[in-house]
Amino acid sequence: MKLRTKILLISSIPFLCFFAFGITEMGQEILRGKISPGIDHGTLDDIYMGAGLAPWVYGFVPFIFLCGSGMLSWILDLFKQLKSVSNADS
Repeated sequence: MKLRTKILLISSIPFLCFFAFGITEMGQEILRGKISPGIDHGTLDDIYMGAGLAPWVYGFVPFIFLCGSGMLSWILDLFKQLKSVSNADS
């Protein structure tokens, strides 16, 4: 496995951790923050929707992108390695 592949796969781990923590009840409470009691319904809805979408947008999507790029890089590395081995045999 080349360095590019390792960097892509390892850099996806914090995003997965943010996603996994963000979808828990405690993570949602932290993302919502302190909500004042006199807040109107529209603002409250925005706060809850933002806290609900944040783990997916800022955690899961980057994780999928980085992990997918890392897997693609790993597959390309394997194909290059197999190609070099087959060229050495002939």
